[in-house]
Amino acid sequence: MEDLFQNNLAVIFVIAAFSIISYANFSEGQRIFLLYLLSYGTAYWKIMSITHTAILLMCTSFAYLEYLSEDAKKIEILTRMRFKLADYLFQMIFQYHVIWMAFSFVFLKLSRMDICYSEIFVGLSLICIFCGEHLAITQPFKVTTVTEIVKGIEKTPIYSFYYDESLQKKFDILCAFEDKSYFYRKKSYSIASGEYIRYVFKRICSKVKATCGWKNRISKGVSFIGSNISYRGYSTPEMQLLRNLAVERGYEKYKYTRKIYEVIYSKIIFQSLLEHYARNTYKGIDHYRHYLLFVYLHVVPIRVHGRKYQPMVTLFKDKDFTHWSDEQMFVACLGLSFQNVSDRTLTTYSQIIQDYQLSEEEILRVSRKLKNPVPPALPVL
Repeated sequence: MEDLFQNNLAVIFVIAAFSIISYANFSEGQRIFLLYLLSYGTAYWKIMSITHTAILLMCTSFAYLEYLSEDAKKIEILTRMRFKLADYLFQMIFQYHVIWMAFSFVFLKLSRMDICYSEIFVGLSLICIFCGEHLAITQPFKVTTVTEIVKGIEKTPIYSFYYDESLQKKFDILCAFEDKSYFYRKKSYSIASGEYIRYVFKRICSKVKATCGWKNRISKGVSFIGSNISYRGYSTPEMQLLRNLAVERGYEKYKYTRKIYEVIYSKIIFQSLLEHYARNTYKGIDHYRHYLLFVYLHVVPIRVHGRKYQPMVTLFKDKDFTHWSDEQMFVACLGLSFQNVSDRTLTTYSQIIQDYQLSEEEILRVSRKLKNPVPPALPVL
């Protein structure tokens, strides 16, 4: 390591790298592309060792993505180092495909050992660098910037949200559909958290405690896990909100990558935003979790009777959901998973209807009205 930083070539590399980064007409992907090219050329032509080149590539790319990026909100609100490291690793692995760069360095290293077929290893190295460069530019899975995510959240700013106890029942109905652990979780935002696991485990234990026989207990526990995990793709409301705001490309094709993104960034974004609001003494942070559901209703799309409504609050003429009846909220929540009111769904969600004392007749009436809306009156000539 000392040899690296005592070497004038390292200084030249850093100067060249930051010259690339500072060029205004390049996109972020193009800058990473050129950093890869600079790094590979430095290693290929033996200007510096492969190890030293790889270290410098990591240092310069980290400095660029986390401190010199044009993503202003990321620099402003992501202040925890562990969040910066998680953000850097995700971007480099899943958006800029640094794994291909690592393989190119490995094959280049193997080609210089005293073994046969060194030309083959050089060829494999060149193929890997080409794949890495290509994917860094095309980005089959792409997410938007933190600036754009925050802008999407703050279309309904926190200072415009006023929590009232009368809203709690509507929020509870929404959480009964999407994630029963929502208000139990005070500091976590995804299913990959201790709070979520403890909640599910505690509910399983209380549910199966009175069940006789170990076979019955196991089957009851398994079914209860399914009923308490979110109905839509094992995602919490925060994860669903984030993916609707962030994912630009690869939503369906790269589902596992998207899920990793949701788990990692739901914590990064929403925790960082809360801390940012607290530092700047924003009003309303005492009801931050309610505020996120408020934003959720103003972002997430639904589908009812084959028609898409985006966002959810546009389902009824009165777009202020605080004026909706509880039955209207029930019908809207069914639309989150693209379901309609039917005998089957009324049976499936009968526990919610019972818990919140909803009227099945009113639910059916609301649904019929949406299915057969009254046509607008013709203008009087």
